[in-house]
Amino acid sequence: MKPILTLFLLFFTNIVIAQHDTSSVKILNPILSTSEESTTFQKITTAFTWLVGVGSLITLIFLNRNLRIAKEQLIAQQNSAKENLENQKTILKLSTNTNIINGLHLMLMENPSFLKFHDTTEEDIKDCGLEVKQFVYILNSILASEFYYDSFSSADSILEDLGHYRMKFLDRPEVEKAWNKIIRKHWTMAPFFVQAVDKFYSNREAYIHKDQGTAI
Repeated sequence: MKPILTLFLLFFTNIVIAQHDTSSVKILNPILSTSEESTTFQKITTAFTWLVGVGSLITLIFLNRNLRIAKEQLIAQQNSAKENLENQKTILKLSTNTNIINGLHLMLMENPSFLKFHDTTEEDIKDCGLEVKQFVYILNSILASEFYYDSFSSADSILEDLGHYRMKFLDRPEVEKAWNKIIRKHWTMAPFFVQAVDKFYSNREAYIHKDQGTAI
């Protein structure tokens, strides 16, 4: 609305100036005011005034357009900076959490009695054909995969991305036993990741055949 209002004011002002200029010409130069030259001069003055008005209008339009573009770019930059900040926070949280979990799992190897805090015993691990150190290695590997797939929106999207290396790892009998008997039950996992691993085990041959030979 402001540019339009400014436009009307500009044209109104130019018309008044044009009328004032032509009247002044008649008063100051009575000879020109009654001659053909006076009429020509008035036309030139009026045309020039309107040209100035049109030029001002075009300038206003371009200024308004440039201001709008600059505003949109500023908003986009602010949104991008905000998104980057949120991503950095998420990465920092995941990194910090991973480091803490790795430290806690090292404590499990040194103090297997801590397994009771996860409703797990050394006997449970032995039933999977594993030692505590081997179990912790499997647990950390699966948790690393879970963190990697944290941003995925569904189990199917995880399985689409699940590479040959991870499939071969999950396909090992000891890993499957550790997953089904201990990890899935007693370690907190993202729902989509749990669904993806369960779907893999329910139809592993199809997934391995589909992705056989594909690098991770």
